[in-house]
Amino acid sequence: MPRVDFFNAGVVDFDFIRRDRASFEARWPQRQHVILSIDEIAVDPNRKFAFARYTVEFHVVRAGDKKSGITRLMMAIGSFDSQPRIHAIREVVKHY
Repeated sequence: MPRVDFFNAGVVDFDFIRRDRASFEARWPQRQHVILSIDEIAVDPNRKFAFARYTVEFHVVRAGDKKSGITRLMMAIGSFDSQPRIHAIREVVKHY
């Protein structure tokens, strides 16, 4: 089964990602994400992975609390069983 280097959790399986996303969505029922820029798209010299870096503005709201900010994300995309798959995704929150 494929595994993903997922944010700060390290290398995890898809069940972990599903649970993590469900937990995030339950904590922040109102979410808005807007891609501000695609900062870089590159392919490694061996053409096994593509890398994308992009900047996102986010707004999340729950009862009595809200957060907004800008984050920079990096995604590594390769293949698994001849299908494109995300191998890693990392995030650096620039500011709230």
